[in-house]
Amino acid sequence: MIKKDEHYKYQIGDLVEFSEYEFFDEYYNSFERRVGIVIKREFRYVDANQYKIKVDEKNYWIDEDKLTILSKAVKAPAK
Repeated sequence: MIKKDEHYKYQIGDLVEFSEYEFFDEYYNSFERRVGIVIKREFRYVDANQYKIKVDEKNYWIDEDKLTILSKAVKAPAK
């Protein structure tokens, strides 16, 4: 049996980067790199998993293959 966390490449609290594109008149007008924190995950059997990323005061749903890890979340040591 597969553990629930093994379905996900990124964990809640990970710092990730992605590109946000502006589409204008049949071509990409511009894009900006965004850096944010994973706050929610959604498992998909058919498509790529999606992650809810918080950037400043805005949230984005981004596919797993569009994200780049910058820093893993550090778990607190057990007491």
